Amino acid sequence: MYIAFRVDSSTTIGHGHVMRCLTLAQALVRTKNSNTNSNKINISFITKANIGNINHLINKANNYRLTLIATGEQTIKQEYSNTWLGCTPEQDAKQTITALKTLPPIDLLIVDHYAIGKLWHQQVKPYCQQLIVIDDLANRPFDCDVLLDQTLNRQAEQYKALLPKHCQLLLGQNYMLLRDEFSALATQAKIRRSQQSKHLTQAHILITMGGSDPDNLSKLALLAVEKLKTNFPNINATLVLSSKSNHLKSFQQKQLTFPWCTLITDCENMAQLMLNSDIAIGASGATAWERCCLGLPSLITINAENQQLIATNLAESGAGINLGWHQQITIDTLSKQMRNLLSDPQHYLSMVDNCFNVCDGQGTVNVANFIIKELLKKTNAIKLRLATTADKQLTFDWQLEKNIRQFFKNPSIPTWQEHSQWFDKNLANSKSSLYILLFKKTPVGTLRLDEKKQGEYEVSILITTKQQGKGIALNVLKQLTLLKKNSTFFADIHQDNSNSSRVFKKAGFVPALSAELMPKLKPRRFFLNLNNINGDN
Repeated sequence: MYIAFRVDSSTTIGHGHVMRCLTLAQALVRTKNSNTNSNKINISFITKANIGNINHLINKANNYRLTLIATGEQTIKQEYSNTWLGCTPEQDAKQTITALKTLPPIDLLIVDHYAIGKLWHQQVKPYCQQLIVIDDLANRPFDCDVLLDQTLNRQAEQYKALLPKHCQLLLGQNYMLLRDEFSALATQAKIRRSQQSKHLTQAHILITMGGSDPDNLSKLALLAVEKLKTNFPNINATLVLSSKSNHLKSFQQKQLTFPWCTLITDCENMAQLMLNSDIAIGASGATAWERCCLGLPSLITINAENQQLIATNLAESGAGINLGWHQQITIDTLSKQMRNLLSDPQHYLSMVDNCFNVCDGQGTVNVANFIIKELLKKTNAIKLRLATTADKQLTFDWQLEKNIRQFFKNPSIPTWQEHSQWFDKNLANSKSSLYILLFKKTPVGTLRLDEKKQGEYEVSILITTKQQGKGIALNVLKQLTLLKKNSTFFADIHQDNSNSSRVFKKAGFVPALSAELMPKLKPRRFFLNLNNINGDN
């Protein structure tokens, strides 16, 4: 199975989108590969090299293919997610399609981008079998098969007018995307929180304002902790920052000024840091769920539009203290809220319990299991069996359907006698294999493989009109190399049959010659690109 992610990161966009996609990718590979009866999952990322990106983390992941597309000429503005592509959605869609054409046929495309919506989806959907969108905003129309929104208390009603009817929803706390290192420490965290509530005067404070922290809220938090030390001299802090942050150098220079603070860049053990901390000051992004999983009470800031609902819901659930929009937060406000929490162990323990209730750390497993199950369901719903004489009437009835033969080499509808003779001859021909396609155990069409020379087969496929448009043909074409191993395949497709051309291309077939070189030849020949199908990803 081939899965691709379309996601970006930068100093302005932040790093959370790529991080949660990496989390999901790792879970998908682990979930699929744990099933010894299934094939390997291959992961690709399509992204841009924006300023302050973390594409190096994708490169570090084993066996992930990274495909870069043009960054665009528009300025990416922090306040406006519709600028985050750096170009128009139409331009980005074309770039993404070009990238997809360089990859093996994609079973699933996962899109995590606030600047991408319905029009983009409609352009790109023909180049993947299924499309999943990860979103937090519920502020624009979509055209996808599955939508994932991990926002606490998100309601389906908020997406009702934005989605096609067939779209499945994965909403709320059961689908929070966390790395398994967090759930692994949850039990240990429950013990530590209970013990540490008796020693809050020596609390350790964790400051995580997002990967790039473009507004330099980390400085505000450090100054607030410095002020708090007047009342609690034994507290200390850890500041987590990305090496891509524009403010990193200034904090490195200030380390002597704040000897009680440890600066960590490009943190690789966030779960352990959260476990060892007693209070967190952080943005209302994806790390909010990580803190909840480890029962870490937090003072939370709103740094972007998508964080507003998260901050509100966390405060209402009692798992966090909402400080409001970052522009309005002062050193005094932040210091006062920390002082109140450290002075009230009962309130602290109540917040700890509420955090654990918000997130159990199993969301990523739930999402991965759902995706693998849905992909397998679609694959397993389509079966092939060799035709028998009992199929003669059924296959004749399909020939009589309106427009079913309009792009055949011989578009004329055969008589029963002509069909009967052809059918018997085909079954008796050792060089020809005729399969009946079954979709959910119901016959829906035929696949014929005619061996023209040793190891080379011509492919002909027919799907009954009532079952067209369900991805059946694409699924069947992807099984060719299993039906006839170590073989090559080609198909002659009428130049006006754009639907078939698109399906064969999605299955890995490539044109033998361009239309410009064959202007007088109505059928165009397509060969299966075995390097593309079987290539190591």
